[in-house]
Parts: sequence; C-alpha cells; structure tokens
Amino acid sequence: MDTFTTTDIPVGESPERLAITPDGARLYVTHGVHASGGSFSDLAKTVSVIDTSTDTVIGSIQLEAHPNAIVMSPTGTRLFASHMFDDLVSVIDTTTDTLAATVPISGNPSLLCVTADGSRVYVTRAYEISVIDATTYEVTQVLQTYPMGFGGIAVASDGGRLYATGGSHGSNILMVIDLIATPPVSVDAIEMNSPQGVALSADGSRCYVIDQGDALSWKNDIVVVDTKIGVGINAILRRLPGDVTPKRMYEHIAVDPTGARIYVTDNSSQDKVWVIDAPSDTVVTSFPLSEQAQDVAVRSTDPTIRHIYVSHWPSDKVSHTVSTTSASLTSGELLSYGDAGTPGNVSDPVTVGFGG
Repeated sequence: MDTFTTTDIPVGESPERLAITPDGARLYVTHGVHASGGSFSDLAKTVSVIDTSTDTVIGSIQLEAHPNAIVMSPTGTRLFASHMFDDLVSVIDTTTDTLAATVPISGNPSLLCVTADGSRVYVTRAYEISVIDATTYEVTQVLQTYPMGFGGIAVASDGGRLYATGGSHGSNILMVIDLIATPPVSVDAIEMNSPQGVALSADGSRCYVIDQGDALSWKNDIVVVDTKIGVGINAILRRLPGDVTPKRMYEHIAVDPTGARIYVTDNSSQDKVWVIDAPSDTVVTSFPLSEQAQDVAVRSTDPTIRHIYVSHWPSDKVSHTVSTTSASLTSGELLSYGDAGTPGNVSDPVTVGFGG
C-alpha cells in the first residue's frame, strides 16, 4: 500500500507551473495572477528555485515576461519557458540560475516539450508547432498542423512521435505525428471531448490524456491510449471516468520516473491527487491536500519512495508529499470506457508541412 506524508513549502504568491531537475535536487516554480483579480502578482516575471533537500526557496530568476509553461532539459542544465503574450521562449541556465537566451517565436508560444536526447524543443503556437534547436536556440522548423488550440504536448522518448491534444476551437483530438517520416505525417487523430494534458509512460507504451469534456456535463476522464497498436478507437484502451460521485475535475498529470505510478491533480472541491498504478491501469489510492491543486511534478529516490510536488494557486505554497509504497498493488478501481463521447473517430492521415 501507499502511505503519504505532506508538508508545505512557502514559495510566494500564486505558484503555478512546476519543473524538476532529473536528479531531483531543484524544483522550479512560476507564479501567476493575483488571487483577488486578473492582474499578475509581483512575482509573475520570475521563477522561484527550491532546494528539495531542505524544502526552501534558495533563489529567484528574473525573466522578461510572465512564463506560461516551463520544461526541463534531460540533463537538467537548461530550463525552457514560454511567454504567450510576448512571443518569446526563454532559456535559463540552471547551473547559474540565470537567463541564457531568448528565442523569438510569433503566434503566442504556449506549451513545451523536449526530446529525450535534449536536441530539440517543441513549442505550440497558433495552429502550429515550432521546433527549436536546443544548441543554437534557433527555430529550425515549423510543423503545420490541424487548426487546433493546443491543450497538451509530449514527445516519445525515441523522438519518433509527437503527441498533441487540441482541446479548443472545435478540434478536440489527440493528434499523433510521425517525426521520422519525410515529410512528417499525422498518423492518427483520435476524437475526444476536450483533451488537455498529456503524458507518456516511462516505456512509451501508454499515452495518458486528460479529457475534460464540457462545462455543462462536467464529464471528465483520463483516457489511456496504447501507442503500439491500431489507430482510433482501437488505440483507446480504457477511460477513467471523472463523472462519478463525488465528481472529479482532473487538472494536471505527471508520470513517476520509475514508471510505476501516474499522479493526477483534482481541481474539484475534493483537492486531491489521484494515484494510478501504471502496470495494471488502475486507480489504487488518492491523498488529500489542504488547498486547490494545480500542477504536479514527481521525483523518485528509490522504487518505493516518491516525492510529489503540487502547486496551489491562489495560495503562496507548494506542497511536498512523500509517498512510500510497502507492497505492489494489483487491484483497485478498474479503468473503464465510460460514456463521455465517441472515443475513436479517425481522420485521414494528413501530411505535416514545414514553414518558416
């Protein structure tokens, strides 16, 4: 079973996005808008640095604008931050915790992911995905995609496929792009309700998608996609329904580096983190938090101990939960298809062109 112990880390107003170094030594935190209104907090143009050995803030990195998302390089030496309203991507040198470069990208750059070899950074923007060379910090390609407002993005560990969700503008698909093909081609477009956050299992065999549904029905699932078989409905293995009692509002998702657990924040009144056992695709437990849960990041010290960090907007803290697994769980709440929409209509393959 899993046991949990939670402490709070004071980090300053409105903590938002999280990124952790591969060795787990540093946690980076962005800050969002004021709790009282739509204006940004005084920390909005900074990234706070937490020493995870002491759970204290040890520094603050000044940026040119408010970052919408951040992602850590596989080496842990670079942190990339997007600035949607300023058409920039910042590159932070985490060895000195200083701004190293900025990359101009027009069209509201938003979500980010980086290849496992650290060579490329993929950045979503208005209906396109820009590719940044992580050595020269130049945009080398632009993938022309479906007219979709992106909700999430992830790249396979071998760099062969890119997974992007379109949760707005009527697209509502999980798009799978073959990056090896010349030119790259969309090999799948799986219909969902309103797919948002996306994460890949450690071995790349599963793609987990938060499907938020619509505001009226509040249907809210986690969709488990098999990346190795079929397309469309055949690729969807299971759904974890959020339309249960009490209702769940899945917000952000992170995979434990060991591959054993997936953690999903619940932004409903429950203020929980749900824990999925990856090998069995079952929900095995959850743990409560004191305030509204937002982003989540995970590090592992050994196969039985995991550290889960959750940002709590609009508070001034990040919670740190230590999870200890005393035995391997093989039973729990079985993932099922549920009834939230048609899970697998497939569009015809679409060639992905390159622009400037």
